[in-house]
Amino acid sequence: MLSSSSSFPTLVPDPIVALPVSPGSSELLAEWLREYAQRDPSQPMDQWLAGLIERRAALAREQALREAIEVIDYIDESHVLHGDLKQHKQRGKSRSSWIARQVEDIARWSKASPEDVAALGAMLAGLPLPQRAPAELPGGPLRQPQWNDVTRINFGKLIESGHQATVAGGLLERGEPAALSEAASVLLKDYPAANTLVQDYIEGRLDPALRNGLQATLASATAMVARRGGFGVELMESVGRGEVIPGWFAHQTYLGTENARVL
Repeated sequence: MLSSSSSFPTLVPDPIVALPVSPGSSELLAEWLREYAQRDPSQPMDQWLAGLIERRAALAREQALREAIEVIDYIDESHVLHGDLKQHKQRGKSRSSWIARQVEDIARWSKASPEDVAALGAMLAGLPLPQRAPAELPGGPLRQPQWNDVTRINFGKLIESGHQATVAGGLLERGEPAALSEAASVLLKDYPAANTLVQDYIEGRLDPALRNGLQATLASATAMVARRGGFGVELMESVGRGEVIPGWFAHQTYLGTENARVL
């Protein structure tokens, strides 16, 4: 199952998934953006988003609220982690050491070994597993390298380098940074408030509350596209079986929008 427990998805992000998009999906995303631009700001974001999910996905109110809260919490936590990483780097420390520290934190609350957490992280990120040394006896089991000052940074570098390569490669291949602003302007040409929101996000002018709300709205809209088969039958069926949960769409949305904006 693709889940979003604690900081784990942000720590070991999947590559941005290149999904086949059906005609009409962009219009659905634009529709949700227009709804967000017109929402009553006095209404709590989770209640507003739950109402939108309830109406559009025909879900029970309780389920829609759970989905809205999961998506919003994931987006909020992702930005908190990003801020923590920024402060870590401002102190002259490397991104790799920050990743290693997150591995150790996850190992503590999950009661697992840091070696196993890091190896799982590398696997989920689509990276080769760290080299394991053979046991003393031929044909014996393999053992993980010990977690020490050298291996912890090597694990961090492995996850970091693999993630940067997959994200940068995918974005550049699709021309996403340049296309994002242009696509928004076309889709939202008759809705200036929604278009302004998107352009301000791209230029980094949105305050955190509006930025996070926009990303949460897009994440829920993306889940809606998947439910309707807009990303293919396989993903639609996986969503229906509960194998792909709302946090996964929030994860992909956070990575896609943030990296496109930065690039």
